Amino acid sequence: MPDYTPEEPEPKIAQVSLPEPNQISTDEWDVALPADGSAEMESRGGHVFRHGNDGVTAPIITYRASPMYPVEAVKIKLQGYVILEAILRKDGSIDKIKVLQQMAGGKYGFEREAIAALEKWEFTPGTHYGKPADIRMTLKISFVIY
Repeated sequence: MPDYTPEEPEPKIAQVSLPEPNQISTDEWDVALPADGSAEMESRGGHVFRHGNDGVTAPIITYRASPMYPVEAVKIKLQGYVILEAILRKDGSIDKIKVLQQMAGGKYGFEREAIAALEKWEFTPGTHYGKPADIRMTLKISFVIY
């Protein structure tokens, strides 16, 4: 169990944001496949595919908004990550975001900040056999104090 006792004086900043790379690699997400490997039908009337299925390529993140660091978590130097699932749409929108794994039991608001940042991401749509497609992804949003 990590020691949350501060070793240095508390930071005098209201919020800390993480650096923003121009493009992230696919190492930032985990692949979750349906048991039968097929596409899912979805309420918008189309198919939602998962990266890793035949003919499916992952979206390429071109802008990654950094999450704001919850102030109380900075004070105790709490670091970690939140796991989100979302559909990255072929029209460039991000839809149906849900939290799969909280950080610190949801106490500090990491999940809210991760969702707010994810909603601002931009990407080149994923494809299914070369055609733009809606892709369901499991994303890891890290919170690290530099």
